[in-house]
Amino acid sequence: MLKSLSISNFKLIDFLEVEFEPQMTVITGETGAGKSVLISALTTLLGNKPTREMFADPAKKISLSASFCLAAFPELRNELAEHGFPLDNEDLFLKRIISLKNDRLQNRVFINDQPATNNTMTAFGGKLVEIASQHQQQSLLHPQNHLDFLDLYGNLATLRQRYEQAYATLATTRRQLLEWEQKEQEANREIDYLNHQLGTLEQARLTIGEEDELMKLQQRYHQREKLLELATRAEQIIYSGKQSIIDSCYQLTDLMENLHRLDDSFSVNGQQLIPAMEILQDLREIVSNYLTGIEIDPQTIEENNLRLAEIEQLKRKFRCSYADLFTLRDELQQQLADWENHERKQQELQELCMKEQGEMEVLAAELSLARQKQAKKLEQAVIIHLNDLKLQHSHFKIAIREQDYNPKGKDQVTFLISTNPGETPAPLHQVISGGELSRFMLALKTAAAARDIIPTLIFDEADTGIGGAAAEAVGHKLASIARNHQVIAITHLPQVAAWCDHHLTIKKQLTGNHSIITVKQLDHEKTEARIDELARMGAGEIISEVTREHARELVQQATEKKNETQ
Repeated sequence: MLKSLSISNFKLIDFLEVEFEPQMTVITGETGAGKSVLISALTTLLGNKPTREMFADPAKKISLSASFCLAAFPELRNELAEHGFPLDNEDLFLKRIISLKNDRLQNRVFINDQPATNNTMTAFGGKLVEIASQHQQQSLLHPQNHLDFLDLYGNLATLRQRYEQAYATLATTRRQLLEWEQKEQEANREIDYLNHQLGTLEQARLTIGEEDELMKLQQRYHQREKLLELATRAEQIIYSGKQSIIDSCYQLTDLMENLHRLDDSFSVNGQQLIPAMEILQDLREIVSNYLTGIEIDPQTIEENNLRLAEIEQLKRKFRCSYADLFTLRDELQQQLADWENHERKQQELQELCMKEQGEMEVLAAELSLARQKQAKKLEQAVIIHLNDLKLQHSHFKIAIREQDYNPKGKDQVTFLISTNPGETPAPLHQVISGGELSRFMLALKTAAAARDIIPTLIFDEADTGIGGAAAEAVGHKLASIARNHQVIAITHLPQVAAWCDHHLTIKKQLTGNHSIITVKQLDHEKTEARIDELARMGAGEIISEVTREHARELVQQATEKKNETQ
């Protein structure tokens, strides 16, 4: 339940802190006193989009906070802990700070003093508080909202989510199939194009490293004169020139052999030069072979240049490097394979569509059957509550008609009602009056409250357009809901306010050029203050003993009836 609400710098409120109690609390005050400002502050805290008009003083921050007791809601406490917001005790603390910086709204959200996202706050806020307002009443006049009311009453969210997922999955597959079908006309053209591109590359018979080899050959041809000169000089030094190294080695061998023969004390002989001469002979062979190969045939060079030109043309055509030509070839082969498998892929998508459609239809049928069952229960519950709310001759029916599959299923749901004897139920928006609509909304909420796990229900002027016995019945109905929920009701009617367990009154006062809102709790021990407020609500500013006595009778009658039903 909501324990407290703290508001700072919000609309007409400089600072206000309000304590709330269990059971039924009414909030009263003159028209324009600011009763709905409290609800606006709470809904903004819980996720409604803030606006610049909310600032009492744009230079200051708006601070909104609320505490909730979750002693009776262990599942909600566990869910908070799973999302990283464990409770130290049984109280939950929510806070939102809104500021204007450089004419831009800045929004910070805290759950148990830990930073949180707006989506998280909104999600948990929807599990803590539900608000029935005139706007929600008006939404009942739009038949497209009736299905959502029925699903909410029937707790069909899980089943509906399963259907919605199946519907979305089928829609995605159908889009993919449509894309493939649209591509079918261009498939042959695309295949011809890919074949041409791939053929160009394959006809070139490229090999890895070929371009580098061709470039080296071309470079060697351009430098052949210099290379020939250097290689010839090397060959002459090694072998064919005067005083070549090999000749000198032979001469040195002879000299050492002679020295050794004449004087055996000379220990070096010519055999020791053999390894060096073998190395020189190998080197000579390498240089000789190089000289033979360096004389490149002009025709070979021409062919080399033509091949390089062909490669360069391919690189320009495909706008890539030589190495990327091989990657491109592989990609073209894969794309061609994909297109050639187009019919197979299209058939796979068609089969997948049929499978997913079958799954969706099964879920839609299951959802439709559940709605029909819940509709019967809701009809019975609402009729009982309409009778309690002084609409004894009402008939309520829920028409469910089959329509094309859509994101919400295959059902069209319309609320039908008649409020006079002998009338055939007709669509709600065609026959219901303002006062009847208020009571119909309350009947729906009362029916849902029996199943609802939301701890706090707020009724923002749910008694609009009614009075007399109907108003008393509304008060009685709110009090009955308050046996299992915390109920907070904003009302202008003393017949409703008389049923409350706690009474808050709001006043707007002018201080200088600025209006401020104050909240006063009318303690039941000081019953005269409450009686005066009820008398004012019934008679206006002039309060007489007669109007006070009427207020006392309202409170006494409400108290006696509550005691009878406990």
